[in-house]
Amino acid sequence: STAAIYGSRAANGVILVTTKTGKEGKVSVGYNGYVGFNTPTALPEFADTWQYATLYNEAVGREAYTQEEIQKFRDGSDPDHYANARYLDEVFSRKGLQTGHDVTVNGGNAQNRYMVSFGYLKQNGIVEKNDYQRYNARVNLINEILPGLKLTSRLSGVYGNRKEPMAPGGDDADNMLILIQKALRFPGLTPTVLSDGTFGAGRELHGTPSGWIKSDSFYENPEFSLNANVRLDYNPIKDLQLSAIGAYTYTNGEERTYRSTMKLTGDRLLGPSELKHKMGKTIYKTFQATAEYNKKIGGHSFGILAGYSWEQEDYRYIQGSRDKFPGNDLPYINAGSPDNQKATGSGNAWAIQSGFGRLRYNFNERYLFESTVRYDGSSRFPKNKKFGFFPSVAAGWRLSEENFFKENESLGFISNLKLKASWGRLGNQNIGNYPYQSVYELGQNYPFGDTYTQGAAVTTAVDPTIKWEETETIDGGLEAVLWNGLLSVNASYFNRRTYDILYKPSGSVSSILGQKISEMNTGKLKNSGWEFEVGHRNTIGDVSYNVNANLSIIKNKLTTLGVGNVEQLNGMVGNGSDLFVGYPINMYYGYVSDGVFLDENDIKAWHDQSKVTPNARPGDIRYKDISGPDGVPDGKIDPNYDRVYLGSRIPKFTFGLNLGVEYKGVDLSVLLQGVAGVTGMLDGFAGWAFRGDGNIQKWQAEGRFDPANPTRYPAYPRLEDLSNSITPNIETSDFWTQDASYIRLKNIQLGYSFPKKMLQAAKISNLRVYVQAENPLCWNKYKPGWDPEINTSGNYYPILATYTIGVNFKF
Repeated sequence: STAAIYGSRAANGVILVTTKTGKEGKVSVGYNGYVGFNTPTALPEFADTWQYATLYNEAVGREAYTQEEIQKFRDGSDPDHYANARYLDEVFSRKGLQTGHDVTVNGGNAQNRYMVSFGYLKQNGIVEKNDYQRYNARVNLINEILPGLKLTSRLSGVYGNRKEPMAPGGDDADNMLILIQKALRFPGLTPTVLSDGTFGAGRELHGTPSGWIKSDSFYENPEFSLNANVRLDYNPIKDLQLSAIGAYTYTNGEERTYRSTMKLTGDRLLGPSELKHKMGKTIYKTFQATAEYNKKIGGHSFGILAGYSWEQEDYRYIQGSRDKFPGNDLPYINAGSPDNQKATGSGNAWAIQSGFGRLRYNFNERYLFESTVRYDGSSRFPKNKKFGFFPSVAAGWRLSEENFFKENESLGFISNLKLKASWGRLGNQNIGNYPYQSVYELGQNYPFGDTYTQGAAVTTAVDPTIKWEETETIDGGLEAVLWNGLLSVNASYFNRRTYDILYKPSGSVSSILGQKISEMNTGKLKNSGWEFEVGHRNTIGDVSYNVNANLSIIKNKLTTLGVGNVEQLNGMVGNGSDLFVGYPINMYYGYVSDGVFLDENDIKAWHDQSKVTPNARPGDIRYKDISGPDGVPDGKIDPNYDRVYLGSRIPKFTFGLNLGVEYKGVDLSVLLQGVAGVTGMLDGFAGWAFRGDGNIQKWQAEGRFDPANPTRYPAYPRLEDLSNSITPNIETSDFWTQDASYIRLKNIQLGYSFPKKMLQAAKISNLRVYVQAENPLCWNKYKPGWDPEINTSGNYYPILATYTIGVNFKF
């Protein structure tokens, strides 16, 4: 596309400029507004605290909680000391109200046009003190300065402010996601607020996550961005257009993180308080110049484009911090103690310049050809590797325009049939700034005599010959329209190879070298598959409807890791953990389970599992013997021979279905979306009971292995105390991986457009009201309380269902 050649930043949707006096023009005003609320699509359910205490006793094999204490949890007779709190429910307690409003004014005449818009958005998260507000304004002008000379100007500004709750000083929950993680992790044994109004001490005597939200701690991130874009188009002769485009974006943002003191029950004081204040600015500039010539001679149409583009971005920031504030009323740097004040600052810059061209040819809309070339240079690569050459070609043949096709009456139901094929290369330079440079890292201090001396050293091994990562794509397919548009089909096959991948090799390599490893060009990846689109559109009487479906089938395979190609004892080649040649990336590598051990006799009768599970007990996961040193099962479970590919987090199938119906002003649209052939896993606090003094979910409690009633395939193995220990039962295996396929009702909207005759008296040209739901339903086989799109150890924000009502009208 033209936008791809020009560069997306400068060529995205030019909405344009105008006002010239002396010419009569038209003005229209439009409004779009909505209000709605958010709620989580799924939340895990936890056992009650008396159940937690009972099951914890079972896990540790002793009476950590007495029967008297368990009874107090159950009957609520002493809620200040034996509570049944639900911290995660308390944290996600708010119905997140959101509202948005946009006003647009369009006007002008043939020589001058303008568009002015103003917008406001307010979103309240489902966590208290988690809010976002945004104000935006835009002015677009198009002016015909002289015949053949057009000026397009765009000016826009956006101000947004994101706010989040924060834990008080003295705790390691230094952002909202970790705060949520702790709400998921800790059992509600103590209340957030006691009967006397004081805050509960919590499991670690640091308060409770829901209590932290009520503290004076906060995080806020206001940001202002101003964008100016000017484009000048000149047609010196017929069919030739010269264009110059310049853009400038200025972004100024700051982050304020204040962690307050907080008083808990028993006069326990959390702290010290601390404030970090960071301010940064980003300046992005770009310039593009193009010359495009288009000509049609008889049935021949061709176009030639040549251009140059340049981009540069500069970023600077400065940050200061102090702690030990005398109170929480003045969260400003100077109010803190100067004893531990710190100041830091840094900056970076990058630039790209490119030359590009495009050639297009079309004969009678029958034979289609297009070729593009780019020559891109990036400052992120060393001097002799800065530039990369990226060509592409595409061709199409519309068989339906051939005479032999048109003259064949049996093919008359085919309105359009086109075969298409393309080949191209793209480059990737998104690797951060200058990883090829060998630099000294401060803080490498060392003893010299009796003095501990500050030092610096090279701690990262770099590749001074690093270059562009490249992706080569070959695809081919067909497009067809049947029965005058009643049915449309689009099918294509693609083969995409990425090579010279910019990748940091694994720790196994760095441990050999004794240094960290920076990015280098190593490895190749292949993605191949099919993409299908089918559509049907029709009108029957007053009813118009459309059905569109799409399906993507993708096969992802790592073809080489380069530096990381290490042959494992089982014959697989890779890094030994999650990257292996011949398998997808983002894969799981582990054991194949066969239920759990039922009793001691079962353990003795099974393969020797002592290398993986020393001192196995009833309820432990038993693993299958896959192979051995000779390539066949050897009666022993060994991590070198008995781990296999268990699945990938990359879906093999991605599909969607879009339905639309309209009848006398009433319209209904439904969007379904889903994936299949994908694997997920919940681990850490999300998947394992009692992990790090953690909670236990209902599915874990109800599905656990019960020694009194042993079953071979429980939903959860025997309960264990995982406070400070690692158990073989949480080794990666298919016991923990699960089918993450789903079908989601992504969007459903019902609207009504009022008849124009009804609106004429009020001089309203269009008026539509609607109700809408996003993510209201999801069908899946994932663990109860979890959304399959979330693959987490407990550090997460839930996917939200959003319900809105809105109105659009235009004067």
